[in-house]
Amino acid sequence: MKSTSNRKTYNESVVYWRQYQPFMPEDMRLKPGNLPLEDWWKWRDFHIHLDRMPVEQAPVKVILIHGAGGNGRLLAPFGLLLQREGYDVVAPDLPPYGLSYHECGQTADYPMWIEMLSDLIQAEIDRDGKPIIVIGTSIGGMIAYHAAAHSQQAIGVIATTFADTSRQEVRDQIAPNRMISRLGKLLLDRFPFALDPIRIPITSVSRMHLITNNPELTKLIKHDPHAAGINIPLRLLRTFLNAKPAHTA
Repeated sequence: MKSTSNRKTYNESVVYWRQYQPFMPEDMRLKPGNLPLEDWWKWRDFHIHLDRMPVEQAPVKVILIHGAGGNGRLLAPFGLLLQREGYDVVAPDLPPYGLSYHECGQTADYPMWIEMLSDLIQAEIDRDGKPIIVIGTSIGGMIAYHAAAHSQQAIGVIATTFADTSRQEVRDQIAPNRMISRLGKLLLDRFPFALDPIRIPITSVSRMHLITNNPELTKLIKHDPHAAGINIPLRLLRTFLNAKPAHTA
């Protein structure tokens, strides 16, 4: 179990994100004086890292949800824009991304992400009563949709990449090749007991080279050990590829 006193922080010990700042417009760059406040939220046996960009009298709170190549701190420059416009902002790290962790080293699968974010929506409402809007980027868009549908407590969803991965043609589009999108998924579904625990680089099962239109920034993100440079368990990939869009009333 990781001691809470030894937790890593973006502002002090994990500083890779600083290399992203020159690629941002000047008014979106993180620097001393506008850094997010770092917080932790306990969910089951997970410790979820939260970047907070608070506005005390904000009429609405926004939860920013990252995609398969990011983390909450990667979205902080966009959070700053929202904060400047008067919105309260929270950006979680979805484990195994970012600084979030499990007490015994376990990781989450896709349905757990949905439950986690649904509970976070409720926890933030309980915290100060502010209405919640969820914003998701990349596959975070589909996660935002699923979480809002599961929660039924968010007043709005703003998202990109509504990818229904239960459809073969969609899997063909998001995977780097058809061997992975077809044969790979077949093996994952047939042998979950053997394959679920195995960890592989997220870059090997996604088109991460398209995450930005700037080759230098893309290279940075792909090598970030808390973003696209991580290894994910195949259970997370399998459950993501089998997720079906939630239906709301």
